[in-house]
Amino acid sequence: DMSAELLELRHENALVGAERDQLQEEVDVLRDEALQSRQAMTMMIDVAERLDNASRERLGEVSNLHAQNEGLRGENMQLLAQLEELRLQLSNTRASIIASEDCIADSKGEV
Repeated sequence: DMSAELLELRHENALVGAERDQLQEEVDVLRDEALQSRQAMTMMIDVAERLDNASRERLGEVSNLHAQNEGLRGENMQLLAQLEELRLQLSNTRASIIASEDCIADSKGEV
């Protein structure tokens, strides 16, 4: 009787040990998967942060380009005003030259 019970206990103990070993293997697999997931998440967070930083840099560059563009528009308006002023001066100078030529022609005609 005792011998049969001992054999049965040993058998149950072996089954429990095998089940424990199987559960330990499953735990190890789950730990590895969790570690890989954590590493993948860390990499994705790193990529997301780099993309965010790059996006912020681009926004800063775009903002600077807008500011430069506005400055250049202002300079362009000033240059256009100066050009118009020079055109007016040129027109006045031409009118003066024509008037002078007319005076010279008139004075030659009188002589």
